[in-house]
Amino acid sequence: MKSPRPRTTRKPEKAKPQQTEKPKTSSRGNLIKRIGDTASIYKSQADKTLLASWTVTNITLDAPCVPAYEGAETSPANGHFVVLDITVETTSDFDSDSYGPLGLGAPGYWTYIQNDGTQWNGNLDGTSSKITTYTCLPENQRLPQIIGQGVKAQGKVLFDLPSTDGYLVYGNESGHGWEYPLAGHASA
Repeated sequence: MKSPRPRTTRKPEKAKPQQTEKPKTSSRGNLIKRIGDTASIYKSQADKTLLASWTVTNITLDAPCVPAYEGAETSPANGHFVVLDITVETTSDFDSDSYGPLGLGAPGYWTYIQNDGTQWNGNLDGTSSKITTYTCLPENQRLPQIIGQGVKAQGKVLFDLPSTDGYLVYGNESGHGWEYPLAGHASA
């Protein structure tokens, strides 16, 4: 009978302190986010109770139009269709009366900053005579315009932009902003 082999044991290692990297901000004071980054809203800077979080899972530049109905307008009024795929979740603590609406699915809650830093004054939905964001994305694919309390949602947000090398910025009434650079994403 063989004697059991002595077991080697390792001494426990002390956990190395995690370095918390300060979130990168743009020159406009917005948190810079990229595909796969989670954006979050908390009750306050002091109270880190999570209210809502979302992730942009894909950005498609010069996205094709998927007509929402027969005869729909299919060309961008401003030059380029850009689609963000977003997953979002709000907690039971989220209260739009206190924190403002979570309008991730509504292009009107977003701002477009051109590559040179100029805020674009146009309509991210298209033009007043050609609202292409509603004709080029079937309703069942769209992210709900306003996200309510204690829900999960996912979908696409279509923007009609003058260029594809700027920044899409989402901001809410709390004064926080999240900025998504478009440059560097492959076109569809």
